[in-house]
Amino acid sequence: MKRRTLWILIGILVVISACCTCGGLGALGLVFTSRPPEDVDLEVQVPETVTVGDPFLIRVTARNTGDQNHTLHSVIFPETLLQKMAVLEITPAPVESDEFADITTYLLQAPIAPHEEAQLSITLVPKEPGLHISTLDVCIDSSTRCVTFRFTITVRE
Repeated sequence: MKRRTLWILIGILVVISACCTCGGLGALGLVFTSRPPEDVDLEVQVPETVTVGDPFLIRVTARNTGDQNHTLHSVIFPETLLQKMAVLEITPAPVESDEFADITTYLLQAPIAPHEEAQLSITLVPKEPGLHISTLDVCIDSSTRCVTFRFTITVRE
């Protein structure tokens, strides 16, 4: 029995090693991620044009269309976005935040009751002008059940 457990652990290490070697740490996400629940609809509103130094909002709405409780678990920003924009406020306030590799995760744990919705507001301030193409991951129930939203913002001087 101990020998079998050892081989299973070696197999897991080989998979992790191959993912990290071929695609970096992000490749691990391809192995272990799943889609959010089908009974939660997500909508993200991002302005098309903003001005350097002026705060703006990204709004996320998570609608629970089912009969089970869900949680607006977290929101994940890539480092490339946070280098160009400062986060002023997140509502509801995150329970904690974590920086790892090239992402920052804000843990929210906001409940979404059946047939209700949860709102998330993110206030950002652009630091430099230009065309900014980025992503925002919104996770439901766990950090692996996420939807990636791609967006483009034109930042004027």
